[in-house]
Amino acid sequence: MPVPVAPSSLVLSGSTTTQVIPSDAPGESPITVTLTRSAATPVLQVSAGHATTNTAATVYQSAWSISFQSALWGVPWTETQKGLYYFNGSLVWQNSRGLGYDTGGFHRCGYSSGFGFSIDVQSCYKVGGDPTSGSLEFGDQFKVSFIVSGFPVSATHDMAVCAYPSGALPTCAWS
Repeated sequence: MPVPVAPSSLVLSGSTTTQVIPSDAPGESPITVTLTRSAATPVLQVSAGHATTNTAATVYQSAWSISFQSALWGVPWTETQKGLYYFNGSLVWQNSRGLGYDTGGFHRCGYSSGFGFSIDVQSCYKVGGDPTSGSLEFGDQFKVSFIVSGFPVSATHDMAVCAYPSGALPTCAWS
């Protein structure tokens, strides 16, 4: 069973962070990564002795989105994934995992924008989230492609965020 996080260590505030990472795809500009997390909202108070958590805890939910934005051979593109997760200082999850209360978090990929290109989501994945894992990774592997002077041009990328029982949500993978 995971060790609970002290209530003073919970990450409850919202935030937006932006960073620029290099691209290794020929003809692609550096990638701007923007991660936005809403302030955590309390949704349920769990009493002490709960069968799963065994401690009193408030359950929080937080919505998030992460976007990659760049230009490939001068064609600007953006891909975004979004989600909603729950945490209580001991556990982190997307949907109810036998915790005795109903939650309906989500994770979706393929929110793309721009003209003249296509984005093919190759994998919209979630790793972890069971009571023993201690974290939850939400990822989006996608391929940006278009035609230039009759030739196909493409770049494949992977972006992910990792959610923790404290509510922390950093980026944890990209390419």
